[in-house]
Amino acid sequence: MNENIMIFPVELIDQLPDADRKYRDRIFGLLFGSDEYKSNALSLYNALTGSQNTDINDLTIYTLDGVIYMEMENDTGILIGDSVLHLWEQMSTVNSNMPLRALLYAALSLHKYVKETKQDIYGSKPVHIPAPKCFEFYNGKESRETEKLLKLSDLMPENADTDIELVLHMYNINPDAGCELLLKSRPLYEYSHFVKDTSDLCDRIKAETGLPHNKALTIALDQILMDMDNTVSIKEVLMKHRNEAYMSLLYEYDSELHDETLRKEGIEQGLQQGKEEGRVEGLQQGKEEGLQQGREEERAGNIRTLYSSLRASMSKENAVRWISDNLRVPLDEVSEILEITDES
Repeated sequence: MNENIMIFPVELIDQLPDADRKYRDRIFGLLFGSDEYKSNALSLYNALTGSQNTDINDLTIYTLDGVIYMEMENDTGILIGDSVLHLWEQMSTVNSNMPLRALLYAALSLHKYVKETKQDIYGSKPVHIPAPKCFEFYNGKESRETEKLLKLSDLMPENADTDIELVLHMYNINPDAGCELLLKSRPLYEYSHFVKDTSDLCDRIKAETGLPHNKALTIALDQILMDMDNTVSIKEVLMKHRNEAYMSLLYEYDSELHDETLRKEGIEQGLQQGKEEGRVEGLQQGKEEGLQQGREEERAGNIRTLYSSLRASMSKENAVRWISDNLRVPLDEVSEILEITDES
């Protein structure tokens, strides 16, 4: 990883998008709970079960929809044929209530299955349901066992007499936890290291710059992605979704608020110009010109300043691409503002 940290001028810090603190959860869902990347889910399933299933068509993504199922949405659910149901949860904090949550996820997932397969639980004929298994993948900072079985009965009174039990398999997937599961699934291994590297760099940025967590995390996420070796299989997935749905996947960004700020600044500049000219026409013209000029000058100035800072830690091409992605300005326009040509 590049040892240099991207340094941003103070005036640009507030304009950085705020990183989504749930990025670990979002990326886990993208990598292992998406129809587009079912091979990752199959890899993890094989690692968990010791199987060698290679039939991607045998796997169905079966994650609960929070809108339909009473605002309950699990991270990832998969069906293998019609016989196995896996429920996977990524956790960055310790939560002793996970067995209860898993029970609810399992019940809702089975309800979904029975309904979709048009089976009647009130009839005399036995229904067919897949066998559920529940897993938690922990990658938080608090120390935990490498593996642990968490039971629903642990939440009940001591020596409780119950006929209902649920066992949740917890795996600590931090790179330094020694979990053998990482050696059996390459996507999980790469995801684990991506999260750890991002977290470590975020802490370092906060310590060296004093930036708030969300801003430091924004810089860390981008730098880890930029520095990631092209041989890392999940890089293509992360970069694709970073460019296509950048703000929704990793960042919380209020574009309406930013546009409103630009609008107000432009109007204020236009009003001042109009007053100085002393004409109603000048006022109106000043508003319009101020709005446009405010936007253009701010964007051009930010791009030039940001480019100078980024060049300390990345190539010209990567710096231009980073600016284009983050400020959402076409590549050719960024190059024009920076007066960069193919020959330069």
